[in-house]
Amino acid sequence: MSPWPRDTVGDDSAVALAEVSASSQDAGAFSSGKLSGFLHLQAALRHNLREIAAERGSYGNIDSKRTINNYALHGPDTSTAAMGIAKGIVSTADTEGKALRKDAVVGIELIFTALPKTKGDLVEYFADCTRWAEAEFKAPLLSSVAHLDESSPHCHVILIPLVKGKMNGARLYGGKTQMSARLSSFYETVGKRYGLTRPEVRVKHPLGQRMLLLQRCADVLAKTMLPGKQIQALLKPHKADPLPLARSFGVVFRGARAEPGSFIDLMTA
Repeated sequence: MSPWPRDTVGDDSAVALAEVSASSQDAGAFSSGKLSGFLHLQAALRHNLREIAAERGSYGNIDSKRTINNYALHGPDTSTAAMGIAKGIVSTADTEGKALRKDAVVGIELIFTALPKTKGDLVEYFADCTRWAEAEFKAPLLSSVAHLDESSPHCHVILIPLVKGKMNGARLYGGKTQMSARLSSFYETVGKRYGLTRPEVRVKHPLGQRMLLLQRCADVLAKTMLPGKQIQALLKPHKADPLPLARSFGVVFRGARAEPGSFIDLMTA
């Protein structure tokens, strides 16, 4: 699946694989990112329209034999034509006599993924996602392309952040509060019709609490007589978010303390 902007050198040379440092949000079937500068916009379009030769080889998850099944829901079938349209739209913006910054957000890219639990017709699902994006952002729709040549079918939608005659990508993209409301809108308007529900929002607990939970989980595991190295190996994948594991062990917070339940009782229940 395509990430956002990557730098290119020449028309079909290798691409720098580092993902853009601009912010992105991810929540199950719907993720988004900002495209800063025309170079990044062009790179995203070239990826979406499968114009980067290096991506069609052994690199990545693209199956070139299935690329023929990709299709466009909106926009030109070449990045050159799409860039011409994009620059034409941007040129109409009121910049108050100032030149547009080279790193200005000139595109917002949304990715809609068909998860294994997605029900209904795939073509209709991506069409509904595209219509929702255009209505939700109220910004010019530049491109919408469905990819069926990677591990999970998904659709890339690119909008030009021209609102009320001005380019304001950062404000249109919004912060966490606005994105949260937007996610709710997507799952309510589109997702639920296709069997999708909004993923539970995970809260990252302070380091001290996470370390306390991990220690309590280790205490529970120690009662099973497992060697220390095995306990460490079991706990390592849960270091960033130990709460689900702690809950399964019966470890719960009580103020600043955590009390372990019985792992033996849990396993023999």
